[in-house]
Amino acid sequence: MSRRFRQTIPEGRIQGPKEIITYRLKTTQWGGSPTDPELAVLCVTDEDTDVTNAVAPGGTPAIDGDDILLVISGLTEDKLYEVNVDFTSDGQKLSTFFTLACK
Repeated sequence: MSRRFRQTIPEGRIQGPKEIITYRLKTTQWGGSPTDPELAVLCVTDEDTDVTNAVAPGGTPAIDGDDILLVISGLTEDKLYEVNVDFTSDGQKLSTFFTLACK
């Protein structure tokens, strides 16, 4: 499967450097009831540097029913990020991503 089909938000999102935003990833299209969520945030601008610890306070995403909640903050202006989420749903290990531009 082509990687672009795994993109959750096709056009990505924009977030300001001082904003703290909770993103809600709906997993119903993959079967819902997610478990074992893992988050990785890469700074694409800086050669895919892993910045997860710096921009995702608490590290592990929360689960709310069929949704995975991702809290992102502390982004650097004029940089592009890729937010990757792995999780298990209906016994299958799944991955998705979206881009996040800081402006």
